[in-house]
Order: sequence, then C-alpha cells, then structure tokens
Amino acid sequence: MVLRIRSKRDINHPEITKDLERVGAWVVDTSMVPGFVDLVVGFRGDWYLMEVKGAVKKLRGKKQIMFHYVCKAMNLPVYVIMDSDEALRTIGAI
Repeated sequence: MVLRIRSKRDINHPEITKDLERVGAWVVDTSMVPGFVDLVVGFRGDWYLMEVKGAVKKLRGKKQIMFHYVCKAMNLPVYVIMDSDEALRTIGAI
C-alpha cells in the first residue's frame, strides 16, 4: 500500500530548485513531508533548511509552525525564501 500525501507547492518552487542546482547546490525536495521544510540544500559543506513561500512569508498549518518553533528553540535556522535571488544569497552563491 502506498500512502499518498497531498502537498501544495508554491509556484516559484521549481524555479528556485533549478537555480540552486545550477550553481552546484545539492537540493532535496522535501515538500511532500507534512510539517517539514520544502527544501534541504547542501552547498560548500553547509546545509540549509528552506521554506519556499509565494506571495506572503506566512507559515501554514500547525505542523509547519511547530517545526519552525522547535528549530528556533534548537538554534537551527530555517530560511523562508520567496525567490531564487534570496535562496542564492542565503547559501552565499551571490
């Protein structure tokens, strides 16, 4: 039996993923994991947890809010990004 989880990706998600990969980042799309960040990005020996948002930087759902709260309590940064430039600046590619 396969468990299917419906997840709504923001429209800018594929473009951001493509641009991160273009500069040599290793990108794992985790948007299908409920409450977890959308992307786990590896670049030059560092890891980044990224939440992709479209028009508004607002967290949705209890699981997502709780995950961000736990990360903050553990001093583990989660980057909420809205476009490719912001993602590339976050990892230090531009």
